[in-house]
Amino acid sequence: MTGKSLEPVRWRDGVLEVVDQTLLPARLTYVRLRNVEHVCAAIKTMKVRGAPLIGVVGAFGLVLSVKKIRTRDLAEARAQLRKWADALIQTRPTGVNLRWAVERVFDSSVKAKDLSSLEEVLSNEAEAIFNAELEAARKIGKYGSPLLEDGDTVLTHCNAGALATVGYGTSLAVVRAAVEQGKRISVIATETRPLLQGSRLTAFELAHDKIPVRIIVDSAAAQMMSRGVVDKIVVGADRILKTGLPNSTGSRSMSLLQFPPLTWRLTLRWLLSRNGTSERSSMLWGGGLRRGMWRL
Repeated sequence: MTGKSLEPVRWRDGVLEVVDQTLLPARLTYVRLRNVEHVCAAIKTMKVRGAPLIGVVGAFGLVLSVKKIRTRDLAEARAQLRKWADALIQTRPTGVNLRWAVERVFDSSVKAKDLSSLEEVLSNEAEAIFNAELEAARKIGKYGSPLLEDGDTVLTHCNAGALATVGYGTSLAVVRAAVEQGKRISVIATETRPLLQGSRLTAFELAHDKIPVRIIVDSAAAQMMSRGVVDKIVVGADRILKTGLPNSTGSRSMSLLQFPPLTWRLTLRWLLSRNGTSERSSMLWGGGLRRGMWRL
């Protein structure tokens, strides 16, 4: 791995810097978001994407909205802040992380004693969310890496890596942690149509970290598995619930090929009883076999 890992988002001197993911893999370019309107546009146009990352970007977007407040009354300022919070949430109405993060930062505004302290209060809350996301990603890598063995070839779909989070990734955190432990891991990434998150983003960030990666068309996954080329499958899960796992679009076929439904249910029940539930992609599951599928 390279010494410097990807930083999809940076908060510097009151300006939010994000990687423009629409330009990858041709160019690694940071866009400087100086106001809340810029943040809204970046989310809508998918310059930033990935549930954890969007949540953090939305959180800092609300911090930037303080510059738009046109009052000296704290109660009125919170009313204006509420409008910008709603605007940020509406950039991706189905984004659970986005709504959660924006609401958390907005709720922290009650801690401000006066208007002069409002921006600092919101900024501290947004930074806490950022740090918690990064810590969670590294814990996923820590707990998931023992499931990968030296020499494994891992199949993954879409992008649940550093570019979907604030760094390190969710499913790709397992790969990164295993490589950091000295294991020789290679990855097969499906292209992931129609936006090609696999070929554009997953392959890019793995190559950036010097982790061997190959790209295949989505429909070739079954062929790779049938030939015994794939040892493990690690993909992102949109949500982890007691009632089940909402599939990341395109990964259902891998699930059906890998394990019968009974194995999924028994494994899920065991993990829930051991680890509890999670509101985001931070639990892994599998069948306990050498070949297995884990959702993170």
